[in-house]
Amino acid sequence: MSDQDFLGRTRSSYDAIADEYAAWIRELKDSPWDTAVLGAFAERVAGRGPVLDAGCGEGRIAAHLAALGVDVWGIDLSPAMVANARTGHPHLRFDVGSITALPFEDEQYVGVLAWYSLIHVPPAELPGAVAELVRVLQPGGCLLVAFQTDAETFRPTELRGIPVALEFHRPDVTAFAALLGEHGVDVDATTVRAPDADAGESTRQAYVLARKHT
Repeated sequence: MSDQDFLGRTRSSYDAIADEYAAWIRELKDSPWDTAVLGAFAERVAGRGPVLDAGCGEGRIAAHLAALGVDVWGIDLSPAMVANARTGHPHLRFDVGSITALPFEDEQYVGVLAWYSLIHVPPAELPGAVAELVRVLQPGGCLLVAFQTDAETFRPTELRGIPVALEFHRPDVTAFAALLGEHGVDVDATTVRAPDADAGESTRQAYVLARKHT
């Protein structure tokens, strides 16, 4: 059953928490796991062409990739998050856009990153979102997806004291890899790690690095 209302709920929730989210992100220490995975992704795409950060939030990951020599362009569903990304990283480009209907031509990017952005897409809508990410990726291009895994869907009603209407879906890694295969993407590496209590994590975290068929 389709649930396109999730876009409005997700947008309004992140608009409401954008400033608090940015403050919380600044408090976090860089995870060595995140740094290693992003470094591997950057080695594959840097200097080859443009890369899309789909669901860029306040721009922290895009800025990290740019520092590694990646030509990165970020989009996010939330106008408030995009505004904070533009303020915090004025040397980079950020625009409002949805993963479910990317405003880009086919095969425009050598790399696509979905860093904890697919987690808000309901299972019924996930194949369509994956299809969009793959559509804008060039043959042979690299896809990196990070998400929480092995847990029930989390539906908070508030974050940092601010009312929200969000859903955090935690797909199974094997099932997600199979979904990528159905859309013409080969998984090169999958890493699943334990939660980092210092970062406030309570579930295992997954990274999937893949390549579109040539």
